[in-house]
Amino acid sequence: KDQCLLQRCMLHPNGKPCLLWDLVTAATLLCDMMLDPLQVFPMPSSTTLGTLSIISTVIWTADVLFSFCRGYEKKHFLEMRGDRVAFHYLRTWFAIDVSIIFRDWISLVGKAELPSALRFMRVLRFLRIVKLLPRVTLMLWRFSGLVRSDYGQAVTRIAGLLFCFVVIIHWVACGWYGIGTMDTFIESWTQASLPEDSSLAYRYTTSIHWSITQFTPASMEITPTNTLERAYTIFL
Repeated sequence: KDQCLLQRCMLHPNGKPCLLWDLVTAATLLCDMMLDPLQVFPMPSSTTLGTLSIISTVIWTADVLFSFCRGYEKKHFLEMRGDRVAFHYLRTWFAIDVSIIFRDWISLVGKAELPSALRFMRVLRFLRIVKLLPRVTLMLWRFSGLVRSDYGQAVTRIAGLLFCFVVIIHWVACGWYGIGTMDTFIESWTQASLPEDSSLAYRYTTSIHWSITQFTPASMEITPTNTLERAYTIFL
């Protein structure tokens, strides 16, 4: 009876419930991808950001439970047996997912500053991109099948490329500002180019402006002032 009950809870990976859940997790991942890098800026306390963090953590916690009920395909074979699905998840993404969720809940519940080890675990959140990439690719493939005209497909591809460009610009800008606020060097570009009383919007738009110039022929007055900033610029 227990085995039959468990089997009834199993979901086809290409079924509508999984597709709907993939849309939810993809939207949550997109939100995390845009908001997490902003933590390098002096972000003011905000009820909206706090609510989004709680919603994100709850969704990723539910995703762990959902993963135990989601079948998977391997070598053109669909595995829907509950025990095999659970074992597969336990030996692949379970440890990473639980570690990230543990860090997120500690961050939400605890008021004190997190230890450096737990702060570093925030970087692991971006491993979710690797986990969700096949699902997102499948969703995009299904969506592209709905677009029949060549014009529509061209617009869809251009929109996807523009979105990727915006995300990369955002990440590079946040990384540039984060390097500029490190205490490793006496001089930094933030000290040389940003007034001490500059607003959050000015700091972010300045970083975005610098980031755009790294991918276009344009230039601006901000330049590296130490070895780490110079290396970051060369890497780009």
